[in-house]
Amino acid sequence: SLAVLAAVCALALAAGFLLEEFMPRGIEAAGEEVVSTSMVRISEVMTSNASAVRADNGQFTDWVEVVNTGVTDVSLKGYTLLNADDALAPLTFPDITLAPGEYLLIYCDGTLKNAAGYALHAPFRLSASGVTLGLYDAEGARVDAVEVPGLERNFVYRRAQQDGAWGVSADYTPGLPNTLEDHLSLDVASADSPI
Repeated sequence: SLAVLAAVCALALAAGFLLEEFMPRGIEAAGEEVVSTSMVRISEVMTSNASAVRADNGQFTDWVEVVNTGVTDVSLKGYTLLNADDALAPLTFPDITLAPGEYLLIYCDGTLKNAAGYALHAPFRLSASGVTLGLYDAEGARVDAVEVPGLERNFVYRRAQQDGAWGVSADYTPGLPNTLEDHLSLDVASADSPI
């Protein structure tokens, strides 16, 4: 009937307005995506954290790591981390500044916590069967993006320290450069713990 058709059209329009409101701005009129000059990059992603890294709340939760690859400080205020599977629930960063070479972990447990000075928690989870992540600056321009493949438990998808190429690895290094030595230093630190 006409009433049903009108209701469906109204819902479609409302959904379009919501998508426009929540999606990062950064698409030019000609359909070209605007790319940011920011030197912040997604560095490492773990989508099936069974026992590798505990979050600040003591839970084993999936995580994304970003790093400032530039030579100057970068303010992340207004940056957005987006999971393509849950585009209506992005993480907007608070007023955090990353120094050159500094890493930042974002726990992806479906609980939004984005206050400066505290561990960041994204309002979305990551699928172990694969996920697409996008990082956008405060103006909505794309900073970085990665398609993470399906991962086994406690494996990461990370950039190689030498050439920046993405690959699957069992050598997770949250908050550290992506090297075997840094992974082994984590094992030593946990072995020295009295707990």
